[in-house]
Amino acid sequence: MLKSIRARLTLTYIFLILAVMGVISVFLLNMLENYYLDYQKETMENSANLVAEIAASFMHREAELLILSTMAEDMARQINARVIIVDRQGMVLGDSQRVGGFFGRILLRPEIDAALAGETGSSVQYSQTLEQQVMQVAVPVMVEGDIRGAVFLSASLQNIYDNLLGMVRRFIITATLLALVLVGFLAALMAKTFTTPIEDLTAAARQMTAGNLKQDIPVRSEDEIGQLTRQFNLMSAKVLETNRQLREFVANASHELRTPLTTINLLVDSLRDFDEDPKIREEFLGDIHGETQRLIDLVSDLLDLARLDEQENKKSPQKPLNLVELIRGVVQAVSSRIERQGLTLDYREQSDNLPVLANADELKQVLNNLLDNALKYTEGGGCIRVEVRGGAREAFVAVADTGCGIPSEDLEKVFERFYRVDKARSREQGGTGLGLSICRELIAKHEGEMWAESQEGKGSTFYFVLPLLDVKKD
Repeated sequence: MLKSIRARLTLTYIFLILAVMGVISVFLLNMLENYYLDYQKETMENSANLVAEIAASFMHREAELLILSTMAEDMARQINARVIIVDRQGMVLGDSQRVGGFFGRILLRPEIDAALAGETGSSVQYSQTLEQQVMQVAVPVMVEGDIRGAVFLSASLQNIYDNLLGMVRRFIITATLLALVLVGFLAALMAKTFTTPIEDLTAAARQMTAGNLKQDIPVRSEDEIGQLTRQFNLMSAKVLETNRQLREFVANASHELRTPLTTINLLVDSLRDFDEDPKIREEFLGDIHGETQRLIDLVSDLLDLARLDEQENKKSPQKPLNLVELIRGVVQAVSSRIERQGLTLDYREQSDNLPVLANADELKQVLNNLLDNALKYTEGGGCIRVEVRGGAREAFVAVADTGCGIPSEDLEKVFERFYRVDKARSREQGGTGLGLSICRELIAKHEGEMWAESQEGKGSTFYFVLPLLDVKKD
């Protein structure tokens, strides 16, 4: 039972209310007890002083014992306390309790000693005779400034402890029980409010563990638990999407690997049938070489993706370099290929030095992929434009062509793995469908962005930006 958060929360609230009510009870009872005792003491002192004033008129020379005893008995009935009058030696001159009283005996009490010394004596103690708490007060009897004796009062406190304090104690116990019931109910309700989303999260996590990745838990609040639920839903959606992409990736990779392997297998079988014809043999070997190269390119791209995924939160070794010089070198390397294909190269640079912190090999890979795509999809007589320029905080690079362009509905999807706009044409030209995905991930590792603009039939432009080195240092 105590393994449940709901039970632990409920018991915690119950124990808390018990502790609070216990502290309040002790404090309140002590405060009330002190109040009633002080009030009782003040009342008894006033009554004792009244008895002392009356007794003083009968203690000028020789105490009138009968009158003092009668007076003590009358006052005792009025103030509901035992009244004893003593002289300076502590001899009892009058006692309200005639049967079994102390009349004619010396009464030794610390309260009387204090009164005979001119002070007011008082005490609260347990009476063995009455078997209850009693309060005792003694005041001096003054006659013409001289202490002639003392008045001693003793009253039971049973009414205070049994009635007044007992009533308060019963009220506190009743209030505590009612508070326990109310707090227990509210605590269980509150605990349910807290734990229901957690139980939902646990059940959803159990479902995800069992393979049911599509989970969407209702968000019941905007507090921390609500935020946790919302983040769990986002995580579930992300896991579901990642799993979908993984399945799609595996299916695409399998298809991409199977196609050239099937072609190679058919070509090998055909070679066995036409091995006597040198021209056919040479043609088939050329096809096998092309399909093998396609496999090599595909495996190379897959290895690059695996490396990027493995180093998702890591950066490759980077150092300061001049982006303009790097792009200029790549463009010069492919310029002859552009000319051989009958295309025009338009290279523009608006600055001689754009310092960036980057990995040169990875940036060259990005540029080569973009230029390779431009060459593949631009027919003879077209133009390839490369532009590099600097902004206030970033360096801008653009690679444009006048090729077939990309339909608007496919523009953002071209950065997805294995996505092709024209699958048949891409395979004919040896594309793997991974180049642009690799390019975007490499640029992202450099804290940059990549996007594309295109108009079908009029060409495409791929952009990427990188933060300038001095900006990154700030």
